[in-house]
Amino acid sequence: MEGTKQSDECGILFRKSPKDEELPQGETMVLQCAAQISLEPASDVKIAWLRNGLPFPTSNRSRDLGNGLAYVSDAAPKDTAVYTCVATDRHNKCSLQKSALYRVMPRISVEEICGNPIVSRANAMRPPRPKGKIVGGEDTVKGAYPWQVMFWSPSLGRAFCGGTLLTDRWVLSAAHCFRHELIQPAEVEARLGEHDRLEVEPEEVVTKIADVYFHPQFDANTFDNDLALLLLADRVKFTDYIQPACLGDSAAIERDQFNSTDGVRKGKVTGWGQLAEDVHTLPRYLQEIELPIVDQDVCRNATVNKVTDNMFCAGYAQEIVGDACQGDSGGPFVVRRKNRWYVIGIVSWGVGCGRRGSYGYYTRVTNYHNWIKEKIVY
Repeated sequence: MEGTKQSDECGILFRKSPKDEELPQGETMVLQCAAQISLEPASDVKIAWLRNGLPFPTSNRSRDLGNGLAYVSDAAPKDTAVYTCVATDRHNKCSLQKSALYRVMPRISVEEICGNPIVSRANAMRPPRPKGKIVGGEDTVKGAYPWQVMFWSPSLGRAFCGGTLLTDRWVLSAAHCFRHELIQPAEVEARLGEHDRLEVEPEEVVTKIADVYFHPQFDANTFDNDLALLLLADRVKFTDYIQPACLGDSAAIERDQFNSTDGVRKGKVTGWGQLAEDVHTLPRYLQEIELPIVDQDVCRNATVNKVTDNMFCAGYAQEIVGDACQGDSGGPFVVRRKNRWYVIGIVSWGVGCGRRGSYGYYTRVTNYHNWIKEKIVY
């Protein structure tokens, strides 16, 4: 810097300086720096930023705001650089600087990684734990369902619903979960990478909900159109234990899962819901169960409640063979197609849990692909 000298004896002390950082593509890069004079408090300190040794660029995405604050919005991999904070004592004409590498990581394509859990590919051994039940289910292998989200209410002191991760910031769940008078979305925690409900796990990530988008035709009486999209407060980093499920092609899924006559069609349901209808005991570990999709006419005849074309049902006519239960609401019903898992249903409602002649009812996600894709940003 012309007319100044760099010296450790300058008397400048950094109170805040840049540190090496990684951030995902699309986030805002915030650069902060603060300095003061130790020997001559009256001296004036000016702070400026450099990018790879050159003046900080000014554009519609980036600006040095002065006072040690600069930003780059909608950061892209090309913004990866060494950013330097230069603090200058204009009275003594000397300066000090601190530098850090800010690396912008390319956003991973959801289509490339969705529905393909790494843990199950590794053929992980199931832990030797006593079996619990969704109702009739069993403990999952940790990381086998990395799209599973737990919603936790601090005021209730417990998990109350589940969800399905679709992207690094969007979660699919049931609308009725967040229309409850005791649930305040702003206080709810979204827990990802969760397996053990009672322990804080190193793979676990906790964030808040920035916004909730209810389907505009949701009917709280019939639970028709029972779905909502939740925007997380933070983008989550995909790991072996946090990955999205696939949405896929709605026509192909309808053909294969709902209109096929080739044998029994089954899917998996996961959650931390009650172990039985009359036993208010929650499982410690994430539960799973495989359930057959039931013919729509059978679904309608099995209940006095209205069953619309936006729903399907699954389960067994026999008592306590398997079902979802209270606390599983909002969670995924997934099917495996061509070595990937696709979310085709959302746990919505049922008559009891595992009762003879009764089934669990699910929001038919394929009916909403257009609405979902219009809302979420990959």
